[in-house]
Amino acid sequence: MKRQLKFRAWDNLDKSMYQIRIIDFLANAEINSIRLVVPVPTMPDGDIDFDFPIRRDGEYELMQFTGLLDKNGKEIYESDIVSYTNPYSNKGYTHVVKYDPMWAAFGLFEKMEDEWCKENDWVKLISIEVIGNIYSNPELLKS
Repeated sequence: MKRQLKFRAWDNLDKSMYQIRIIDFLANAEINSIRLVVPVPTMPDGDIDFDFPIRRDGEYELMQFTGLLDKNGKEIYESDIVSYTNPYSNKGYTHVVKYDPMWAAFGLFEKMEDEWCKENDWVKLISIEVIGNIYSNPELLKS
């Protein structure tokens, strides 16, 4: 199965989310940084504009596309906050999408805790909807 690898990044300095076109890992080990090149119009000669600021560790949060879409066709990324209704119990839930390295899989988690939620069967989640993300909308996790 071929899946498209896509990333986005939250810029901790300007408090903005960017869809990433190119990730340029800089070779200078002293600064341990990356340059995030966002989708911008290309230069008149067809080159990519690399004039985006360099961000060091801690100045950005990189998130990967899960390969899944919500009920409205919106892409689901790590750190998204999703809501859904279990079709069997009609109970509503709000969870965070996170990658779990132990299982090598994306999953739904209770708030920002490290425990998978009980209703974690993606197949059942036909009504899943992205309602925000932990950076732009942290208030959605308060209960």
